[in-house]
Amino acid sequence: MLWRFGERGAGKASNPRLSTWLARCISICLVVVAVATTATGVVLWRRHVAAALALPTRSATLNGLDALPQAAAWEAMDQSAMSPDPSSGDPSDGSPDGSSDGSSDGSAGVSPDGSLDDSQGGYQMPAQMMPGAPAAGEVRLGVPLTLENTGGGPLDFGVSQEFQLGGGKAGGPRTAHSDTFGGLAQLAPHNAVRGVVYFDTPPPGAGDPPLYLLWKRGGQTRRLLLSVTGTPGDPQSMPGM
Repeated sequence: MLWRFGERGAGKASNPRLSTWLARCISICLVVVAVATTATGVVLWRRHVAAALALPTRSATLNGLDALPQAAAWEAMDQSAMSPDPSSGDPSDGSPDGSSDGSSDGSAGVSPDGSLDDSQGGYQMPAQMMPGAPAAGEVRLGVPLTLENTGGGPLDFGVSQEFQLGGGKAGGPRTAHSDTFGGLAQLAPHNAVRGVVYFDTPPPGAGDPPLYLLWKRGGQTRRLLLSVTGTPGDPQSMPGM
């Protein structure tokens, strides 16, 4: 009797339907766990990639075009840098070689030391009022930039449209004031070009975020590290230019 009871109990425990149901439940659970793990991994990977792309880098490549900024410098905005050079031979100054004939037309005069010359009557225009000067409370930053076409075909680009200045006291990105690329809009394969992009921005303080170059091209965005030499009150010339 004991042997028969044990045999029946064993038969009930090995019910084929129950075993199949348990196997299916385990399979479904494993599939759910695998899908959840994969989805979590994909989300974490995307966040990691997005965070990595948001960090400024030394250089970047977008759609076959390499961009490498060099050390930026604050520009000296004095009168000689923004007004025509009298020694350039401009015929409007009265003589073919640009020299003065000593006559006066009533315009403002400035002595060689930069002070007001009362003999002609008038005043010296402040640098902030000169044509092309930054707005009040802003300074000009020159960023040397090298672009290289690493692809096999010509590439179109627009410096003023693609590059902006971020960080600093201004907060939001600022568009370029001007550049020295001469309107170049296409780069041949395996060729490079170097120029300077100028931005007007409030002088950054010690507690402001660091300046960076924001590059937008082909629906993608990269941030490029900027090292700035000198201070807004101590302008430096462009290195290597």
